[in-house]
Amino acid sequence: MTNVHLLDGIFKESQEKGKEYLLFLDVDRLIAPCYEAVHQTPKKPRYGGWEATQIAGHSIGHWLSAAAAMYDATKDERLLEKLQFVRMSICM
Repeated sequence: MTNVHLLDGIFKESQEKGKEYLLFLDVDRLIAPCYEAVHQTPKKPRYGGWEATQIAGHSIGHWLSAAAAMYDATKDERLLEKLQFVRMSICM
């Protein structure tokens, strides 16, 4: 990824839209099922949809993979801060 830099155009616009969405998602809500799994009270309620079912908690894995790849591609410090927040939250 370090050798790839998108120029202005549809692919760069798509990357930016994806980054906006990753930044929009509330990681406290994504990790809520992790707190529940260890019988702790989450800071915020979990998201609905799939996160309201028995497979709750798997979305944080998708988010982590996407956010890490997006940070590698864009070096957006806001993503790094969110990634570090998740690491500190689930490792404590």
